[in-house]
Amino acid sequence: MTRELKRKILDLFEGPTLSELATITRHGRPWVRYVMSSIDDEMTLRIPTRSDARKVRDINFCPDVHVLVGKNLFSSSGAYAQIEGFAVITADPRKREKEWSEAMKRFFTGPRDPDYVLIEVRPYRIEYWSAMEKENPQVLDTDDFIYSFGPGDERPIADSEPTPAFV
Repeated sequence: MTRELKRKILDLFEGPTLSELATITRHGRPWVRYVMSSIDDEMTLRIPTRSDARKVRDINFCPDVHVLVGKNLFSSSGAYAQIEGFAVITADPRKREKEWSEAMKRFFTGPRDPDYVLIEVRPYRIEYWSAMEKENPQVLDTDDFIYSFGPGDERPIADSEPTPAFV
């Protein structure tokens, strides 16, 4: 992963950032909604949500997701990223505490609220586009992302079986 490209992608996020999350419903149909997402230096996205939200049910059915995040397309850079990834739901207290912000009090009683969970999106492909770049898109792909899912299970996400088509 080039450091320059990684920095450009990280710069699209300014703390919690308005993004679009696409999931697949149990009926095999796409569903898109606005979410607030953040990203860490390892390129893992975190999205706070309620444990009973439709997006949680969708992810439990099909963990492949797509996230779109960007700057104002009419600004000088017009930069945005399309992120394909594998999503997991976590209620890890340390992660919930770290992601907590006062703005979330509208939805949860606090970081220990049992209905507050995080969606973690672990990318397997990111396409970065910018009006200022001559070559678009710039791509970070599977080889750039290695995740650990447990002891001894470290592999690129894209090595998992693709989600079957629905009929």
